[in-house]
Amino acid sequence: AILETLREFLKQAAASTPHSRFGRAKPLLAVPIFGADLATEECLQGQELSGVLILGMLQVLDDFVSKHPIDVALCTLDEAAFGAALQGRRKLFADFKRGAPACALDADAYRNEVKKLQELF
Repeated sequence: AILETLREFLKQAAASTPHSRFGRAKPLLAVPIFGADLATEECLQGQELSGVLILGMLQVLDDFVSKHPIDVALCTLDEAAFGAALQGRRKLFADFKRGAPACALDADAYRNEVKKLQELF
Protein backbone atom coordinates (compact mmCIF):
# COMPACT_ATOMS: atom_id res chain seq x y z
CA ALA A 1 0.00 0.00 0.00
CA ILE A 2 2.83 2.41 0.81
CA LEU A 3 4.56 1.91 -2.52
CA GLU A 4 1.25 2.34 -4.35
CA THR A 5 0.81 5.65 -2.50
CA LEU A 6 4.28 6.67 -3.70
CA ARG A 7 3.36 5.76 -7.29
CA GLU A 8 0.22 7.87 -7.07
CA PHE A 9 2.11 10.79 -5.56
CA LEU A 10 4.70 10.64 -8.35
CA LYS A 11 1.96 10.48 -10.98
CA GLN A 12 0.34 13.62 -9.58
CA ALA A 13 3.68 15.38 -9.16
CA ALA A 14 4.62 14.64 -12.77
CA ALA A 15 1.34 16.13 -13.95
CA SER A 16 1.82 19.32 -11.93
CA THR A 17 5.59 19.90 -12.21
CA PRO A 18 5.82 22.79 -14.66
CA HIS A 19 9.52 23.43 -15.21
CA SER A 20 12.99 23.25 -13.80
CA ARG A 21 14.32 25.72 -11.23
CA PHE A 22 17.80 26.87 -10.28
CA GLY A 23 19.15 26.25 -13.80
CA ARG A 24 18.71 22.48 -13.60
CA ALA A 25 18.25 20.50 -16.82
CA LYS A 26 15.21 18.75 -15.31
CA PRO A 27 12.79 19.64 -12.52
CA LEU A 28 13.79 18.14 -9.16
CA LEU A 29 11.29 16.40 -6.91
CA ALA A 30 12.30 15.71 -3.30
CA VAL A 31 10.80 12.59 -1.70
CA PRO A 32 11.41 11.61 1.93
CA ILE A 33 11.97 8.00 2.94
CA PHE A 34 8.55 6.94 4.19
CA GLY A 35 8.53 6.12 7.89
CA ALA A 36 12.21 6.97 8.34
CA ASP A 37 11.47 9.08 11.40
CA LEU A 38 10.26 5.93 13.15
CA ALA A 39 13.00 3.57 12.00
CA THR A 40 15.98 2.47 14.02
CA GLU A 41 19.48 2.27 12.59
CA GLU A 42 19.19 -1.54 12.42
CA CYS A 43 15.96 -1.26 10.42
CA LEU A 44 17.49 1.18 7.99
CA GLN A 45 20.33 -1.22 7.30
CA GLY A 46 17.84 -3.54 5.63
CA GLN A 47 17.45 -5.98 8.49
CA GLU A 48 13.78 -5.14 9.06
CA LEU A 49 10.76 -3.92 7.12
CA SER A 50 12.20 -0.40 6.71
CA GLY A 51 15.11 -1.79 4.69
CA VAL A 52 12.67 -3.56 2.41
CA LEU A 53 10.69 -0.33 2.13
CA ILE A 54 13.78 1.63 1.09
CA LEU A 55 14.57 -0.95 -1.60
CA GLY A 56 10.98 -0.81 -2.81
CA MET A 57 11.03 2.98 -2.91
CA LEU A 58 14.27 2.96 -4.88
CA GLN A 59 12.73 0.62 -7.45
CA VAL A 60 9.58 2.75 -7.79
CA LEU A 61 11.63 5.95 -8.10
CA ASP A 62 13.94 4.40 -10.70
CA ASP A 63 10.96 3.27 -12.74
CA PHE A 64 9.45 6.76 -12.49
CA VAL A 65 12.56 8.66 -13.62
CA SER A 66 13.04 6.28 -16.53
CA LYS A 67 9.62 7.33 -17.85
CA HIS A 68 9.48 11.05 -16.95
CA PRO A 69 11.79 14.03 -17.58
CA ILE A 70 12.05 14.69 -13.82
CA ASP A 71 14.89 14.04 -11.36
CA VAL A 72 14.02 12.67 -7.93
CA ALA A 73 16.04 13.12 -4.76
CA LEU A 74 15.34 10.57 -2.03
CA CYS A 75 15.73 12.61 1.16
CA THR A 76 17.00 11.14 4.40
CA LEU A 77 16.90 12.39 7.97
CA ASP A 78 20.25 11.13 9.19
CA GLU A 79 23.38 9.26 8.22
CA ALA A 80 21.88 5.84 8.96
CA ALA A 81 19.04 6.43 6.50
CA PHE A 82 21.42 7.99 3.98
CA GLY A 83 23.74 4.99 4.23
CA ALA A 84 20.86 2.56 3.85
CA ALA A 85 19.59 4.36 0.75
CA LEU A 86 23.05 4.50 -0.79
CA GLN A 87 23.66 0.81 -0.03
CA GLY A 88 20.26 -0.06 -1.50
CA ARG A 89 21.09 1.85 -4.66
CA ARG A 90 24.36 -0.01 -5.02
CA LYS A 91 22.61 -3.32 -4.40
CA LEU A 92 19.75 -2.77 -6.85
CA PHE A 93 21.56 -1.02 -9.66
CA ALA A 94 24.79 -2.68 -10.75
CA ASP A 95 25.57 0.21 -13.07
CA PHE A 96 25.40 2.74 -10.23
CA LYS A 97 29.15 2.59 -9.56
CA ARG A 98 30.03 2.60 -13.26
CA GLY A 99 27.90 5.63 -14.10
CA ALA A 100 28.21 7.50 -10.82
CA PRO A 101 30.16 10.73 -10.61
CA ALA A 102 33.41 10.48 -8.66
CA CYS A 103 31.88 12.24 -5.65
CA ALA A 104 29.24 9.50 -5.33
CA LEU A 105 31.94 6.90 -4.75
CA ASP A 106 33.57 8.99 -2.02
CA ALA A 107 31.16 9.04 0.94
CA ASP A 108 32.41 12.35 2.36
CA ALA A 109 32.32 14.12 -1.01
CA TYR A 110 28.83 12.73 -1.65
CA ARG A 111 27.58 14.00 1.73
CA ASN A 112 29.02 17.44 0.95
CA GLU A 113 27.20 17.50 -2.39
CA VAL A 114 23.95 16.50 -0.67
CA LYS A 115 24.43 19.29 1.89
CA LYS A 116 24.86 21.79 -0.94
CA LEU A 117 21.52 20.64 -2.41
CA GLN A 118 19.86 20.93 0.99
CA GLU A 119 20.93 24.55 1.21
CA LEU A 120 19.23 25.32 -2.10
CA PHE A 121 15.92 24.09 -0.81
